[in-house]
Amino acid sequence: MEDRRKSGKKFQTSIIIDPSGNIVGEHQKTSITKWEVENGYSRGDSINVVDTKIGSIGLAICYEIHFPEISRIYALKGAKIILNPIGTGMWHESQLKQWTSIASARASENNVYVLGCSHFNDAIPLAFAYDPNGNCLVLSRDANRLITVTIDLNKLGEEQFSQRRPELYGELIKTRMNLNKTHSFLNRTSPRMCL
Repeated sequence: MEDRRKSGKKFQTSIIIDPSGNIVGEHQKTSITKWEVENGYSRGDSINVVDTKIGSIGLAICYEIHFPEISRIYALKGAKIILNPIGTGMWHESQLKQWTSIASARASENNVYVLGCSHFNDAIPLAFAYDPNGNCLVLSRDANRLITVTIDLNKLGEEQFSQRRPELYGELIKTRMNLNKTHSFLNRTSPRMCL
C-alpha cells in the first residue's frame, strides 16, 4: 500500500494484521524500481522481522524477493516465514516462471516458507507457497479468491547457517552497482544486467 505517514515522503509499505485486527508489524520497501523512483517513492531503511504468535515473519515487498540478501537477513534474524505481497500481477509467462523460481530458491536457501500473492488486475494474477525445501505447496493464477495452505513450522530443518563464511562476503557490501544500468524487469526494455 502507498504510505504517506512520514511528512514529505511516500513509501510502498506492507503490514501484518493479527486475528484481532491490530497492526503488529510493517515493512517499507527498501529496494524500489525505476518507476517508483520516478514517481516519488522513497526507500525504506530497515529489514526487521515481525514477531507473531505463529512465529517470526519477514516481508519482502514485490520485487524485493529478487534480492537474496533481503531474505537472508530475515532468516538470520529468525524469520520462519517470508511474505511476498506483489503490487502487480505478472506481465508475461516468462516473468511468472522467473518469479516463482526465485520464490522457491529463497525458501530453499534460507530454510523458510515463502508465501506470496498479487492482487487482481489486468496482468496475470498469482498466488504461491513454497516450503523450506523449495517445494511448491500452492500455485494459483486465480488471485480473486481465498486460498489457504497449511504449513508446519516444526518441519523447518536444521539451521544451515553455521557453514557460512561471512568473512569472505565483504565484497557484497563494498561493491556498488552502476545505478544508471537497470535490469530489464525494471524498465521493460533490453535485458541489461546490473553490474
